[in-house]
Amino acid sequence: MLCWHMAWTAETVTHGVFSDVHGNLPALQAVLKELDSRGATQLWAAGDHLWDGDDPLEVWRLLRDRKVRCGQGLADRALAVLKVDHLHPMDPKMAESLDHLRDVRRNIGDLVLEELRRLPVQQRVPLLNGGEMLVVHGSPGNPVEEIAHDTDGAELLGLLNDDPADLVLCAGSHVPFDHPLEECHLVGLGSVGQAPEGNTAHFAVVRSSLQGFEVELAWVEY
Repeated sequence: MLCWHMAWTAETVTHGVFSDVHGNLPALQAVLKELDSRGATQLWAAGDHLWDGDDPLEVWRLLRDRKVRCGQGLADRALAVLKVDHLHPMDPKMAESLDHLRDVRRNIGDLVLEELRRLPVQQRVPLLNGGEMLVVHGSPGNPVEEIAHDTDGAELLGLLNDDPADLVLCAGSHVPFDHPLEECHLVGLGSVGQAPEGNTAHFAVVRSSLQGFEVELAWVEY
């Protein structure tokens, strides 16, 4: 399983973490501006970057220009590898979605599709106190199965899968949440480009120091 591994030497590091931009350029621009104002120097995105907003290529260029470390979500995987021409949709809505997928692929081009295919499904980040932060779109136990704000009990423990990370930041449900658990600190990142509230973009700020870490969930209008 592919992962990013980074090592930090500063006394304090501020991470900006977000997910589910879905090709929404104004929302991404608003989040990056807000993270800049909060002093975030390390930027992480948990997946679903381009499908199915109006500006997929511009979003990808901005993510790359800002050196955001991107993970792979389900929509990224579908864009990169789905055999669209082998599918036979049974209803008009599905046919419309597949046509849109073809349009997005043409818009972003083969090089970006290959970059999406190669994205890691997990990103593991050492924290300054010796702990570890995990950024994942789905869950530690299954990258295609999301943890939602109301997931609990045995199902939640199964999705965490005894992962060793001290802080797990996940996405997929588009609803942010903050659950300090006995096993780890679990955070749902919400969505930049498709927040249920509309015209609102979610993100998280993680401040890492030798004493530990703190997490702030926040949002910005656009």
